[in-house]
Amino acid sequence: MRIQLRTIILLMSLATPCLASRTVKDGLGRTVEIPDHPHRVVCLIPSVVDIVYSLGAGADVVAISDFTKYPAEAVQKPSIGLPLSPSIETIVALHPDLVIGSGDLNVVESAGSLQRLGVPVFMVDPHGIEGIYASILSLAKP
Repeated sequence: MRIQLRTIILLMSLATPCLASRTVKDGLGRTVEIPDHPHRVVCLIPSVVDIVYSLGAGADVVAISDFTKYPAEAVQKPSIGLPLSPSIETIVALHPDLVIGSGDLNVVESAGSLQRLGVPVFMVDPHGIEGIYASILSLAKP
């Protein structure tokens, strides 16, 4: 797994900005249109923040949720509130390319509200070790 993760991080770092988008299925089975290379990402839960930073895309994070404790540079980002009840107004004001949350902790109604406002929301659904790996890989797809 270590070699694969390094390869994924390398691919992510070599990605060039692009205005293209693609349609994908998120962890909840929802169809979501996301930018190929999002550069303004809001993370709705601390575990997603950790994954995004581990993949080398921490500079693209524009906001985090309350309870995020690491990495240290993430704590400096503005908060969008609690994972269970994020501030839709704060998120929209940040003009994100992509919002990433978890089906377990983030209210699907919040995702729906954001999508109706034109903000793509990708939800991971990590259950067990295999689910965690699948979530990491889904976030790392170039």
